[in-house]
Amino acid sequence: MLNVYIDFKCPASYLALRPTLALTGRLGVRASWRAYSSAERETPAEGADPAVIASHQRVREASVREIHARCAERQGLDMRFDGPRRSADLALGALEGID
Repeated sequence: MLNVYIDFKCPASYLALRPTLALTGRLGVRASWRAYSSAERETPAEGADPAVIASHQRVREASVREIHARCAERQGLDMRFDGPRRSADLALGALEGID
């Protein structure tokens, strides 16, 4: 059995789903899905220039979205980033009861 940690609101988890399913199929092992609530990386330390912090956040977000879009394209998936992330706590809690 392979323990697999997933966060429903995380684009990277979504992009890892197909390769993970392919791996478990190829190895002939069962996946045991585990809930995981990921957190965004911290912003620069307090005391930094607010303009620098805002610029850093915009650049980092654009870079991550570009990476996710490229990975999605390779898998033939359409990814959109239409709005703010929503809470996945209910789905993650339900997943904990499945095994």
